[in-house]
Amino acid sequence: EFAAQQRPPMQRLREPGNFVRYCKLDGKLRAAYEVEPAPLGEGRYSRVYGATHRATGARRAIKTADRQGAWTQYVDLGMECPGRLAIHEADILRRLDHPNVIRILEVYEETKSVHLVLELCEGGDVLERILVSNGRLAESDIARLFIQMLFAVWHLHQNSIVHRDLKLENWLIEEEGGPLRVKLIDFGLSCTWDWDESGLLSRSCGTTSYMAPEVADRRK
Repeated sequence: EFAAQQRPPMQRLREPGNFVRYCKLDGKLRAAYEVEPAPLGEGRYSRVYGATHRATGARRAIKTADRQGAWTQYVDLGMECPGRLAIHEADILRRLDHPNVIRILEVYEETKSVHLVLELCEGGDVLERILVSNGRLAESDIARLFIQMLFAVWHLHQNSIVHRDLKLENWLIEEEGGPLRVKLIDFGLSCTWDWDESGLLSRSCGTTSYMAPEVADRRK
């Protein structure tokens, strides 16, 4: 019954999957949102802040990446700065529309930074949930999580997108104390791929401890 409720329509979405508002003027983000000073979390190339939309009171997450400074990690992918990686992530996310994939709402490109306005998930990540549960989850909860994860990845592949950094930390729980609903985040390393023409992906990227051995060893 749960699987039937979660199953998305069996068709490829027309691009873009989401309407995303873009703004390229400095200062507009702070005019639209009251941004909390302390970050909710930090990643390899960005910081995430909680924010409140001034006009509606809606709570959002704002992912901020710098457009300046030294950056060598992904230059070979054409990502000459963290801000460029954020713009790439926004371009990927706008193609997707699924209840288990984080939704992007707005993009603010400023002189020094790029800001992605996203849905806010307040239940922590799946790894945190497992750790606070002493490493054990109920079988019913595991089944719920697994079904949602499978359908999210299926949706990506239906839209010719490969995430390339699937791990427990990149699945956020929608609400604290609510139903166990998760959303996939962090699409900075994702790529588009034509399943019929591109052949196998060969670049090793992502989190080493979650990689398949053949990916870590760069085997085809």
